[in-house]
Amino acid sequence: MNWARVAYHAVRRATSARLWPMSDDFAGDPFFIIGSGRCGSTLLRRILTAHPRIYIPPEFGYLGEVVQGYRHRAYREWPQLVSDMLNWYEWERSWNPLFMPLRAKVQAQLEAEPQERRSLARIIETVYTALAQAQDKPGCAWGDKTPANTFHLHEIRELFPQAKFVHMVRDGVDVVASFMHKDKSPDLPHYAARWQTAVRLGRGVVESLPRQAVEVRYEDLVRTPVRALEPVCSLLGVGYEPAMVEELGHVESLGDVVAYSHHQSVTQAVTDASIGKGRRELRPDQLARLQQLIGDDLKAFGYDVAL
Repeated sequence: MNWARVAYHAVRRATSARLWPMSDDFAGDPFFIIGSGRCGSTLLRRILTAHPRIYIPPEFGYLGEVVQGYRHRAYREWPQLVSDMLNWYEWERSWNPLFMPLRAKVQAQLEAEPQERRSLARIIETVYTALAQAQDKPGCAWGDKTPANTFHLHEIRELFPQAKFVHMVRDGVDVVASFMHKDKSPDLPHYAARWQTAVRLGRGVVESLPRQAVEVRYEDLVRTPVRALEPVCSLLGVGYEPAMVEELGHVESLGDVVAYSHHQSVTQAVTDASIGKGRRELRPDQLARLQQLIGDDLKAFGYDVAL
């Protein structure tokens, strides 16, 4: 860490006549799909973005850095602060080709905002709505699908107090096995802890914000999609459309889905073939270890024992 830079920003914040706020009275109500990763959230994104009134861009993994950077620089003149924050959206590889053609327009729009609407929430909202408009979805419900944001729930609620959440849950054994296969890593305890922490955080949101959050099981999504999706559509204020589940014509436009091999199954028809895959592929000793690590949580979420 560059302590000189940290000290510099601290002094500037302390002596500044103005600190731009994190949120404002006009902050919207976007939605965030949260979960452990490898839980089916990308499939859910594919299905939801087939709806004409829903837009979800590729994953954006820098929300924590954006919030931290904004807090450090909130004393700056508004145009410079906006430019600093927009830089983050250039650095995300899957965002760059989508955002760069819009950057100048977004910058100008934000610089013209009245004082009372100048906040980090407004910057983020303007970026996402500009992307939605570029995809011919003006005025739609916009959201985010980034599993890492499950660990930034406090920041999200600070930015958007009325934000909605869709907690995607999948059998922890299948999640751990999928992570190990994707990352080519044997670190079973690490992935088990990630699943455990994520599902506990997600369930906490659903229980504490019953009017702003729903929970969806991957197994229900692929077996009974209508029953799984109707509560989600209701939360987002749109009507369920049966074509959402089967539609594949928009997959190429999803960016990161076609760019990464571990999303290959998302480009195909919905199937329940991956249910139980972890118990079929992991060794007995690995399953026994998983039972020790996450057995209580598997039971709490209605899943079978690991072994």
